[in-house]
Amino acid sequence: MRESHLAANSVTYGCLLDACVKSGSLDMAEKVFDCMIGDGVALNTVIYTTMIKGYSKAFKLAEAINIYR
Repeated sequence: MRESHLAANSVTYGCLLDACVKSGSLDMAEKVFDCMIGDGVALNTVIYTTMIKGYSKAFKLAEAINIYR
């Protein structure tokens, strides 16, 4: 998408983030999350809960709670 100069929105990022979490690629999910913030994409409850789910699956309670806060 970036090579084609297409802007990703929160739905696009949300789908990518969900795919990362479901496949167990938490490191990649964190990179996507950071890109969202860097690109100024509005974060919503779906994005936050997806990250919480990812951290929960990886047994990273402190990180999950940090996202919740």
